[in-house]
Amino acid sequence: MAFVAHGYGPNALQAEAISEVAKSAGEVSQNAGEAAHGANNVNSNTISMSETAKESANGALRVNKSAGDLAKIAGELRETVGLFKV
Repeated sequence: MAFVAHGYGPNALQAEAISEVAKSAGEVSQNAGEAAHGANNVNSNTISMSETAKESANGALRVNKSAGDLAKIAGELRETVGLFKV
């Protein structure tokens, strides 16, 4: 009880301890809020990446279909050109 010897009574010591606990609780609360904000950012970015991946997959399917259509047209063009005799 060094504080009692320096003029601090038990009530002042308790008040100081309560103040420190309240300060620590406030810091924990602030850190938890910052962590939650960071988690929300990660979640938002994950959703964005998922949507981008879906869009890329759909684009790849369209490119694949277009390549098939082009191959079909090229085959038809070869047949048509083959009808001409030089």
